[in-house]
Amino acid sequence: MVRHNVLHDFHTLKLDLDGKCAKRIEEVGVKLLRLAKFFQMSKYRITEKKSRHGRHVTITFMTLKTIRDEDLVFMQLYLGSHPDRELFNWLRVRSSVKQWNALFKRKFDSEMRQIGEETDIKDTRK
Repeated sequence: MVRHNVLHDFHTLKLDLDGKCAKRIEEVGVKLLRLAKFFQMSKYRITEKKSRHGRHVTITFMTLKTIRDEDLVFMQLYLGSHPDRELFNWLRVRSSVKQWNALFKRKFDSEMRQIGEETDIKDTRK
């Protein structure tokens, strides 16, 4: 019997990094390498945007493993995404909400006034 390694669909991690976490993006990279080994992740695409209180990071990848929504919530929390956001994501997953992983480009207050917006991050590396 021949077994073939088949890459599953693309998966997306959406991180909301606020405060001190936003300043330690290198730690996210180190933790991502640990996850990549365990979950056999490949074909990465990483984007980063400034948010009102830190950064929004999106990581798209493929894997040989089957990944459930619960796994994605765990990965986001492990990588340093805001704990309250991931608690609500986990509750949405448990309630079978289809679009559970929202990360907004614009943020509004209770009276629908815009109070924040993502912006591109300029590459300052030389």
